[in-house]
Amino acid sequence: GLLYRGGADGMPRSKAPRAPPFVRQSEPEPQPSAVTVALVTTFCGAVGCYFVMMAAGSEVLQGLAKPVPVLVLFIWAWLRREEVCRCHGTGVFYALLVALVFGAIGDVLLELDFFVPGLLSFLVGHSGYTVAFTLGSRVVMALQLIPVLFFIIPIIAILAPHLGALFVPVVAYMAISVAVCWRAAAWTATHAGGWAVLAVPGAVAFLISDGFIGVNKFVGPFPGRDVVVMTTYWLGQVLMTSSIVNSAV
Repeated sequence: GLLYRGGADGMPRSKAPRAPPFVRQSEPEPQPSAVTVALVTTFCGAVGCYFVMMAAGSEVLQGLAKPVPVLVLFIWAWLRREEVCRCHGTGVFYALLVALVFGAIGDVLLELDFFVPGLLSFLVGHSGYTVAFTLGSRVVMALQLIPVLFFIIPIIAILAPHLGALFVPVVAYMAISVAVCWRAAAWTATHAGGWAVLAVPGAVAFLISDGFIGVNKFVGPFPGRDVVVMTTYWLGQVLMTSSIVNSAV
């Protein structure tokens, strides 16, 4: 007869239903908060307003829009203060705030054609970035100075005959710009990978912006100078701030 495996009562047992295979559900992508959307919108709107007002010749509205992007970065950094202080230390955080505050002040002063006060304000702002990157990385990395010096020395050579009494403050300012690039390289080396790598291109963009400001001020204006100067400047601010804030995890 037919053979089967049955239970104690001799009746056949049906097979237990097989459990469906486990399917790992992917986690939903994190969505930007309303505050983040508002900050990005304000930043981009201010940049766009600045260039539109510049093209329209409205110096007042152009001047009002100019410091807004850096102030937005200040607010963003402040909102992330707990993460930045916990990961990088309070010294790094407050040095970043100094860099952003004096950057915004320098924006206003240069827009009002107060060149020397604006230069001093940006000197303090650059010092803030230098201190932030140094506190976050005690690596010396002296060799990283070489490519920066190859870039900055020709700029100083071009500007020097036109500086007159401003030779010392301008050269001092360019020296601190070099220090920002140098310490940004050390920051990137210490915090390998991730957002920290943005420090170097940010510092270089800032240095390029400074170089064009010097050429425009002391050598002579060139076509598209405002677009080049402000684009590289804001790019530098965004990248350096992001390298500190977004690497705080």
